[in-house]
Amino acid sequence: MRLAAILYMFATAHKLGRVRGAPLPTKLAPGKFREPDILFMTTAHSDRIGEFWGVPDLAVEILSPSTSRTDRTIKRAEYQSAGVQEYWISDPDAQTAEIVRFGKETLLLSDGDVLTSPLFPGWSLSLADLFAPED
Repeated sequence: MRLAAILYMFATAHKLGRVRGAPLPTKLAPGKFREPDILFMTTAHSDRIGEFWGVPDLAVEILSPSTSRTDRTIKRAEYQSAGVQEYWISDPDAQTAEIVRFGKETLLLSDGDVLTSPLFPGWSLSLADLFAPED
């Protein structure tokens, strides 16, 4: 929830696009739907939003023991094939974030690292803040 709220506030304040959370069916291809835990659609791609959201610019999955394998392999391949620009895999247990910028780079962030994205110019979030205990 923390990541979705932070992204939502930044994207809204800077009029970058829309941030939403699951459940929200996202159509990746004819007959292929996924529900990322968090997704972002840039203002430039708002025409992809209709009855279902089309291919998002960013898809985020929060790992759990039961979804880890699917998130890291199957969904990653599906998001890449569909044209998602960035795919973030957040692992709360390991307190890491894998940032996949398809066709560019893959980063594994951990304690002491800072998350940034070209989709959110000027935004950053330390992993320490992301995974800080709730008050």
